Amino acid sequence: MKNSSSAVTNQILQVQSISVEALGTEFEVFYAEAGPPSGAVVIGIHGAPCTHNAFRGMVAPLVAAGYRVIIPNLPGNGVTDVDKKHIYNYTTPHKAAVVKGLIQALQIERVAMIFAHSMGGHVAARIASDPSSDGAVQSLCLICAHGASPPRLLRPMIIHRILTNCLYWLLHIPIVGQIIAKLLSPVFAATGFKGRNPRAEAISYYEGAHMDFPQFGRDCAALCQQKVPVLMLASSNDRVIQHSITEQTMSTLGMRLDDIKWYYKGQSQDQASCKGSTVSQAVMFDDGTHFILKKYPELLAKEIILFLQAITESVII
Repeated sequence: MKNSSSAVTNQILQVQSISVEALGTEFEVFYAEAGPPSGAVVIGIHGAPCTHNAFRGMVAPLVAAGYRVIIPNLPGNGVTDVDKKHIYNYTTPHKAAVVKGLIQALQIERVAMIFAHSMGGHVAARIASDPSSDGAVQSLCLICAHGASPPRLLRPMIIHRILTNCLYWLLHIPIVGQIIAKLLSPVFAATGFKGRNPRAEAISYYEGAHMDFPQFGRDCAALCQQKVPVLMLASSNDRVIQHSITEQTMSTLGMRLDDIKWYYKGQSQDQASCKGSTVSQAVMFDDGTHFILKKYPELLAKEIILFLQAITESVII
């Protein structure tokens, strides 16, 4: 089944590039696209050190449902290069600026949903909560997203920021940077964070240590206030994002913990109705760790499709 789905994805997913203006400079952004040009647009934002391939298993079901799927490769992760002026600094605001620049370059007026994994969740929330977007992003899906407080892996933050500032400087020294990146690569592989190349993996540590966690909390509060529909997909055995952090995000978004829809070993146990002032839904898996999009891509796509349909019908099924 997985091989068949992968074959379909290979046939329909096309990687191309386009010139994007953002941050006062220019990027040649590579992005994957599939689905009918006239379909409602859904955009995927990967975490670090991932690429568009993180969402490969979700593409075919979304396309089959009629959606136009666009997955940009953020700068510095091995596909899209950083700008020649080196203005890009790997922070959430800069990532959000590049994605918004891509949306503008592709002349997309409305985005039915932005779905995002891990660090990408901060980027998605930043874009969707931005008042200047004027409702261009109609809904959001956070997949094992980082929250409003750092996970245990990044505590204490001050120490990790000092370490990664030194790492960032060393990575830009010829030969020395390559050696350090290769030495760190097995560490990332052991944690499941396998990137396109060792440098992208090393840079991802810097990215994580420089996320603005309190700002994400403010963005989530703004999303709730603006009544932006949000779907959360998470795993209770996520070894990166603690369950308490996920629950905090759910609460900030106005979700009731009693209304969580559960999957046990990939089997749905219930279907919760969302209650409250905003259309929202939380779906929890009892396994899959931080990478449920690899273990259950079809189920995640199914939940996204159901959620988008429910928004149209103004009710969570």
